Amino acid sequence: NTGLRYSPNNITAKVGTAIEFNFFPNNHSVVQSSFANPCHPLAGGFFSSFVPTKSSPSGTSFTVIVNDTSPIWFYCSQTSSSHCQSGMVGSINAPSSGNTLEAFITLVENSTASTSPPGSAIGGVLKVNSNSTSASGSGAALTHAASSMTVLSSTGAVLFVY
Repeated sequence: NTGLRYSPNNITAKVGTAIEFNFFPNNHSVVQSSFANPCHPLAGGFFSSFVPTKSSPSGTSFTVIVNDTSPIWFYCSQTSSSHCQSGMVGSINAPSSGNTLEAFITLVENSTASTSPPGSAIGGVLKVNSNSTSASGSGAALTHAASSMTVLSSTGAVLFVY
């Protein structure tokens, strides 16, 4: 995996589905955003913290649970190389018309500086190798490179989506 991107950058997920983000070198994050204000954190949204790594994949993951079928927009908040504006964005349950992933990407391309939430991981489970950190726990760092999503179904079966 190369480039500043999430792969895939859009998935459809049912309520109760666990979405697992896996990190690749060098230092990345995943932050929930809103459609109207891309590249900036959504109040009350999730944040993986930064995950620096030299391994590919790093063995560090961040998992969020889909609570409803509303669209979820996310981005990498790494400001070095402007990851968000460079296209490291994605969605879960983006509609096929109106506020689509393509429309979100257009807003991203026209946005100015990105912002990163302060503090540690929130709104999901950060797993560093075999150690889990809940939403209120301490964060880990992340570096340049791409991230991937693995969809874990609500039944626990693992679906690799690339």
